[in-house]
Amino acid sequence: MRTNAQSFRNMYQAHNFSAKMPPSFSISHTSVLNFSLSQQLNVLHLHLVDSHAYPVEQKGERIRKMTQYGAYGPDQIYTQEELKDLVAFANARGVRVVPELDQPAHAGNGWQAFPDDYTVCVNQEPWYDYCVEPPCGQLNPVKKEVVQVLEEIYAEWWDVFRFDTFHLGADEVDLRCYNASPAVTDHMEEKGIPRTEKGFVRVWSDFMSASSSALRRSVPKGHDVDYVVWTSKLTHEEHIDNLPPDQYTVHVWTDATVSEGHGVILKYKNTAGFFVITYFLEENNYSACYFGQKVNIVTDTAAILYYKQETCYFQFFNTAIILLFMSFSGIFYAL
Repeated sequence: MRTNAQSFRNMYQAHNFSAKMPPSFSISHTSVLNFSLSQQLNVLHLHLVDSHAYPVEQKGERIRKMTQYGAYGPDQIYTQEELKDLVAFANARGVRVVPELDQPAHAGNGWQAFPDDYTVCVNQEPWYDYCVEPPCGQLNPVKKEVVQVLEEIYAEWWDVFRFDTFHLGADEVDLRCYNASPAVTDHMEEKGIPRTEKGFVRVWSDFMSASSSALRRSVPKGHDVDYVVWTSKLTHEEHIDNLPPDQYTVHVWTDATVSEGHGVILKYKNTAGFFVITYFLEENNYSACYFGQKVNIVTDTAAILYYKQETCYFQFFNTAIILLFMSFSGIFYAL
């Protein structure tokens, strides 16, 4: 599915959330956010960019061409003013907006605005040798200039979203891509880092640390920001020490290696010291909805579970989640 504003609007038009298609973001304003509020949802998590496309307007001299390379067309770009309108509309209704800039994987198209060595494996074929889904693309984790670019993006996103929580993604990094990229392996050899899983995870975690520091520098002093990452190989027991628990919240979507326990819990602190956002912990949680797997929910709480083509909805008394599946995706949940 296309990653752009038009596909977002078309999907909602197709689902008859509004009888008339208003301009700009007003379709999500009047329909999706009001619906989320009626279901006691108070967080809108926006997965704004991916390897498919970069449709978010950037204004800085170095980064302004990202949409030129990454958007599907000049009329398929989310302007910063549109996004500010979305945030204002949400905040006025008690909905907090959490932007996500997935990294270092799920990044590719749009980054052609920079020298080739800022990314690796972009649109590489055959894709199944380099990533979990096409098109491939990952940021070069050892290129310092990549973090400098991210810092400029963070600064502009802060101006747009004024976030108190920022999602860094960090999921589905394919180590085969890094192993096949001299831009990465030459650096590892120079630094004496072995080309093993542990070595590649070290490079990955060092990148996340540098990126988090850049994000911290982009936010004015006096504003605390919670950094969130998806579950991944980085959060597995053998690698979790690479992530300081006082800096990151772990968002469960595949396995719950970093978390433990049962039942319907949305955010809690686990024994490793990490705050964990999850949906339920019986069977592969988020994947049950995302991939349509059957799930047996064992809980003392009454539950409603039903599926639609684009929407998977869970409600456990006053806690609800709605996941909108599209390349530009929004996730509503309550915390």
